[in-house]
Amino acid sequence: MMLSSFDTQFYNSLPSISDADSAFVDRETLFSRLAPIFSKEEYCGVYEVCLVHHHFDLNPGEKMVSHGLISLPMPSPSSEDKLIIPERWTAEGQPFEFRKINSEDERVPPPPASLLEEFKHCIGALKVPLGICLAGESLGDGQVYFETTDDPSTRSHVLEIKNRAEVSRSFFETCWRPESDGSKTVMACCAVCNEWNHSV
Repeated sequence: MMLSSFDTQFYNSLPSISDADSAFVDRETLFSRLAPIFSKEEYCGVYEVCLVHHHFDLNPGEKMVSHGLISLPMPSPSSEDKLIIPERWTAEGQPFEFRKINSEDERVPPPPASLLEEFKHCIGALKVPLGICLAGESLGDGQVYFETTDDPSTRSHVLEIKNRAEVSRSFFETCWRPESDGSKTVMACCAVCNEWNHSV
């Protein structure tokens, strides 16, 4: 069942990035199950797998909304609500972060019930903090989205595109998409967060 309401208290109760990373166990097994699902034609390039976590608490009536490469808390409801769509969902289908689109042409529907059911079946009883998110833009070979949250005054999340080799090893992987490694399809990391920038 897709849930359309948004609960600020629920968002604030999501794990920190370090706690979510620690709880994500048995990764290789899960990725081997998820790769065939997210590489399906109807899902590939539309949805990806994400680590469910939060960086900064929201105040009552706020949502975390991305626009381009920056996410910021926004009041809700607002005059821009018609152009704000869910961007990230828990495995249960609960939206927890959002995206501002520029026009109706950019609107993407939530994950269908069939995808959520397959996703939950893969996760099984492990209760790992994984969710589904809208796919980001295409990346070049060896590139990842690099997220920082080093301005607590604005509670902003800022993305940059970097070569993986340039990124410090003290990071958390936060998003994965299907890619071919030449012999099979795997879930490849496409976004990371720098550890020291994240404290809740």
